[in-house]
Amino acid sequence: MSAPRLGLPLLTALAGFATSIGCQQDPPPAAPPHHTEPSGDVAAPPESPASAAERCDVMLRLEVQGEDRVRALRVYAENLRGERLELELPERCPAGLVDFEGLGAGYDYYGTCNAGACADSPPIRRITLEPQARRQLIAAAHIHLDGRAPCTTALAPGSYTVRPLPPETSASVCVEGAVLDVPAPLPPEEVAVLSKDPYWCETSADCVLSCPVSSKCCGWPCGCRHAINVRHKEAYEANYLDTCDTFPCPAVACAYEPAVAAVCRNHRCVGSSTLAF
Repeated sequence: MSAPRLGLPLLTALAGFATSIGCQQDPPPAAPPHHTEPSGDVAAPPESPASAAERCDVMLRLEVQGEDRVRALRVYAENLRGERLELELPERCPAGLVDFEGLGAGYDYYGTCNAGACADSPPIRRITLEPQARRQLIAAAHIHLDGRAPCTTALAPGSYTVRPLPPETSASVCVEGAVLDVPAPLPPEEVAVLSKDPYWCETSADCVLSCPVSSKCCGWPCGCRHAINVRHKEAYEANYLDTCDTFPCPAVACAYEPAVAAVCRNHRCVGSSTLAF
């Protein structure tokens, strides 16, 4: 017996990862800037699975991820029914499948204001949700708190309740939002003081991996994981021989797992084994 086919729009995600792939037409004019203020709303507590299942076929849950001035909005879909659901959703390329609300009218969540229409993109995206399966990522957008010209401007400091918008579909869709906290940027004089610390950072763009090699030093037996502020990299490497561990080298018990990126977490540069937030 074929699985029920549930009407139009619902999920919106994969396009969030590659919003500009296949976009080949001339870009439209940039969207005019808008002013965004915190909503002051309080996010509702998560709905219990049993309660949601009584009235929803699908639950869209939003998670806000990231710790510096760029945050990821990730939308996960959960099938609350005991049978497979096949959803036919309108393609929104170059934007993602799911739209949002909470950052002000006209906010460009996917940053596609200057992207052209996608070439050869099918009008319908088909998504299958297995019964009672674990959540499935269907949409992702990256929010630059300080704005990213020409599509977005800086968000005012405060707390915003952001929600995914339920798409038009014959399935019953419920949504669960999340709070996006926007801290005030540090004043220039405080940045000047903190930036003297070689491991301090504001965003991941401030961080870089630095693992010099010398025959007189013990090196990096666990792999290169040392991250540092890019402004201090040259001085650190120039003075590496004066600061490195030398022979006899201390015993270490670790797997060889070099970092693949340097990221900013809680204002400290650290090596990360993934590129994810």
